Amino acid sequence: MSETYTAVYEQVGEAWVVEFAEEPRGRCLCRSVAEARESIRGALGRWLKTDPAQLRVVDDFRFPAQVRAVQQSVKATRTADARNQMMASMTDSKSAMSWPRIWTAASDCDSDRVAQED
Repeated sequence: MSETYTAVYEQVGEAWVVEFAEEPRGRCLCRSVAEARESIRGALGRWLKTDPAQLRVVDDFRFPAQVRAVQQSVKATRTADARNQMMASMTDSKSAMSWPRIWTAASDCDSDRVAQED
């Protein structure tokens, strides 16, 4: 199989609905993400008459409807200047300079103490 399929997941209450973006007529409703992932791949495999392990599937998790509505509202009201500032802050070298401190702190762990706790 050379085609890539996109499995779109959305949480509805306590359940997960999953469907393929390329073929939304088939849906699975499952109690967990793991169950939904396995079910939708199995369904696609049966539909295409192929082993589900041979399929190339990308998982796409959607935000709940309320979060999507707020996200769209923020995007609509954000000015071009604010958008540019946000993008600059995410790529600013000063922000990246703080990363080594995180790794240094993690490497300062007492390996003997950690081994004893295991």
